[in-house]
Amino acid sequence: MKVIPATLASASFVCANLRASDREEAFCQIPDGTKTHELAYSLLMSGDTFVVEKRRQEPVAFFGVSPINVATYSIWAVGTDDFTRAVPAMQRHVLKHVVPDLLGRGARTLEARAMQSHLTAHQWIHRTGGKASGIPFEYGKNGEMFVLFRWTRDALSLHQRHRR
Repeated sequence: MKVIPATLASASFVCANLRASDREEAFCQIPDGTKTHELAYSLLMSGDTFVVEKRRQEPVAFFGVSPINVATYSIWAVGTDDFTRAVPAMQRHVLKHVVPDLLGRGARTLEARAMQSHLTAHQWIHRTGGKASGIPFEYGKNGEMFVLFRWTRDALSLHQRHRR
């Protein structure tokens, strides 16, 4: 597995082949009728984006960080049915490259929102040091419940030191 900068082609491939839980989570947040390539383009343009490729250059995960304001970034990830195989490479990349870059930019907090029912997303978030913040809340267009996870600057720095 290899992490590289995302392109429209790689992002579109992942979005066109989303695993069911990511499709449900992504599409409940965007207007009805949105095409997968439009979702891919929107995420691609949102900030710093990457894909994880299998050996034959097939992208299986698309992830990134998007600024909310100068001190807070949203971190997100979607993938194909092979997503779980990409998690170790993605996690290493986030801790080795993304977190130091964000801390250098002055980021104080990372946030992620995950559907309450998307337990595999919760597991990955917890493994990277994210903590649930508050109670589940309506965030999807049909009342889907989401959980907000946060990483503070101190937690990111500590987690990064322990992973080396």
